[in-house]
Amino acid sequence: MTRALRPFLYALAGVAAGLLLMSWLTRAWLGRWLAWGELAGAGAALAVLAFFWVRLQRQRERRRMQDLRDSALW
Repeated sequence: MTRALRPFLYALAGVAAGLLLMSWLTRAWLGRWLAWGELAGAGAALAVLAFFWVRLQRQRERRRMQDLRDSALW
């Protein structure tokens, strides 16, 4: 597995777990399951959040590697 693929898989698992949790909570509070449109909207919102989280993690990793490279030059 490539290093870049792992954060995306974690984000995908997080989105799936978030949708499952959200569906379960609405079942408990409202007494009904989420409709397909509501699940699709929530999934899209969670996917966007996951995208930005993965992007932030990759940027942090890139900066850390650059700092390590710069400190090795000194």
